[in-house]
Amino acid sequence: MKINQIQWVFFDIGSTLVDESFALETQFKKTIEKHDISYDEFVSKIDEYTRLGKHGYREACKYYGLETKPWSSDKERLYCDTIEVLENLSKKVKLGIIANQLPGLKERLIKLKIADYFEVIVSSSDVQLEKPDHKIFEIALHDAKCESNEAIMIGDRIDNDILPAKQLGMNAIWVQRDFEMTDIGNLADKHVTSLREIIEIFVS
Repeated sequence: MKINQIQWVFFDIGSTLVDESFALETQFKKTIEKHDISYDEFVSKIDEYTRLGKHGYREACKYYGLETKPWSSDKERLYCDTIEVLENLSKKVKLGIIANQLPGLKERLIKLKIADYFEVIVSSSDVQLEKPDHKIFEIALHDAKCESNEAIMIGDRIDNDILPAKQLGMNAIWVQRDFEMTDIGNLADKHVTSLREIIEIFVS
């Protein structure tokens, strides 16, 4: 990865820039309340489907015959280093978003006070496509007027973020959070465990 050739950096949202753990916990607990299913059992089933490349929450609800509950966006929080990284990178490159998100992403970014950092925002709910579909990445590159080798995709999911980006010729940085797929983690050009480490990549 040649940093001096990079013109654009695209971010995923959930578990990359935004800590969704409290929102997820709230949603999961509301889903199973009044049902004889333990929280750990439900989360384990979600993880099982997620590792198969499926929408873990929806599939787990189908498996147990549960009604899905709405997302609690008021429980979303930025990671402690999100602003620092966006502020730093925005002085060097243009920033964008490629994310599987519910309607209203721009409004949530405004509420989180980070919307102004991004020149291109491509959300699955707006384009009716979900990662890892290559087309959602291609839309972002087209909107940015950017060649794939001039862009970096940063995300926490190997299957949804890193693999499709690399298949399209983009560079990729894997932010390893809770989701682990270490057997193919070397697909990424760089591997970090916190956003702050990305600043060092652009300095080196």
